[in-house]
Amino acid sequence: MASPADATAPNPFLSLFLIITLLFPSKSMDLCIEKEREVLLSVRAGVPDADKQLPPWSGHDCCSWEGVGCNNITGHVVTLDLSVCPVIGPRAPAKLHSSLFDLKHLHELDLSCNNFYGAPLPELIGSLTMLKYLHLYSTAFSGKIPHQLGNLSNLLSLDLSHNYISEEIPESIGNLKNLQFLYMSNNKIIGAIPGALGSLCNLSRITLSHNRIAGELVDFFELSRCKSRLTYIDLCSNQLNGSVPTSLGKTKLNGLHLENIIFKIFNEDNIILIAKNLTLHFTSLALVTSIDLSNNNLSGPIPRELTNLRGLHFLNLSSNHFSGNIPENIGFMNQLESLDLSKNQLSGRIPSNISALNFLSVLNLSYNNLVGEVPTGSQLRTFTNWSYIGNPKLCGEPLQNKCLGDNSTIDNGVTKEEDRHEDDEYERIWYLIGFALGFVFGFWGFMATVMIKKSTRIKYILLIDRICVCFA
Repeated sequence: MASPADATAPNPFLSLFLIITLLFPSKSMDLCIEKEREVLLSVRAGVPDADKQLPPWSGHDCCSWEGVGCNNITGHVVTLDLSVCPVIGPRAPAKLHSSLFDLKHLHELDLSCNNFYGAPLPELIGSLTMLKYLHLYSTAFSGKIPHQLGNLSNLLSLDLSHNYISEEIPESIGNLKNLQFLYMSNNKIIGAIPGALGSLCNLSRITLSHNRIAGELVDFFELSRCKSRLTYIDLCSNQLNGSVPTSLGKTKLNGLHLENIIFKIFNEDNIILIAKNLTLHFTSLALVTSIDLSNNNLSGPIPRELTNLRGLHFLNLSSNHFSGNIPENIGFMNQLESLDLSKNQLSGRIPSNISALNFLSVLNLSYNNLVGEVPTGSQLRTFTNWSYIGNPKLCGEPLQNKCLGDNSTIDNGVTKEEDRHEDDEYERIWYLIGFALGFVFGFWGFMATVMIKKSTRIKYILLIDRICVCFA
């Protein structure tokens, strides 16, 4: 007979059964909350393109619908994915139903590629405070970024790229302390990069390309006030100005720890950033593979410290206002596959050691003020004149302006033929001076001898008289 103690003791098998039931509920168990089911249907009705990508939602259990995810214990909707990328056919106008913001337990919301037809980003988006992933890529939202977005303190990833967002990035973005991925490329964002970005210590990737962001590039590299984890930055096609920080290629970058960083700034696979008031030494630059700062207003010389990035594969500084010479140590970057310095104001000779870049498959030095002979090398023979066009004082293969023999060009842009012509002029001048001095001293030396010595004068007169008799 069981004792009272045995009757009250928990049954381990029953406990195990309850745990399994809670963690792995049966598919027959209906988790869907009726109110949230109605919200989902209203939201989907506002995005007609979703019908092209998703099967119809049928049945009472909304948690089993494609694009919807629920918490296995509470039944609340935590995932809503109505993205329609890639869009099939023309995009239909969409409208965001206000009931969406009643889904207070949402962790993930993806409405990418739906066409909200220039509607402003709703301020109520800040009420979904449980959100971790908010993806509104190519949704045709316009206007400013609402400051209420800063309420999403749990956000890990924010994608607002390829829209019509304008005005400045609000300072409230600094409240997104957990943010790791920030994508805002291809908008109409203006103003400077907000200092609040410097407080996002967990930020790993950021794309701000193809906007109207202005300000000093150096300022951007001095934002971070913590040990930044940034490994990806895309800043191309903005209105940034100033010079490239020389610290970019050093083993210290104002304290930024660059270990395991991929380095670019263009399209995908990009990178870079900063940290302030820290002294952190780099232990590896092996993964710094690409830099693209094209289509900005950067000026000054190309920092020679960039050539310290020996693992760099792609370097694009085109369409800026860089001046001065191409760094002499460019040939040390022996992993370079693509080098684009076109449409700047670079001058001087092309460094001869550029021929040591054996992996170079793309070279564009066009539309600068470069002079002298194009260096030769096995790899450089593969490039056409388009790599050098727009530099009228460059010569040699593959350009039509040859540097054969007397037509080779020297550093200052003057041909050797012109230089030798100047030397010949100097030689003629000295020859005439020497001839004149010789005539003066010879003539007057002879005349002095004849006039001073009587016997010599008599002999000279008799010689002339005999000569005249012979010709008479």
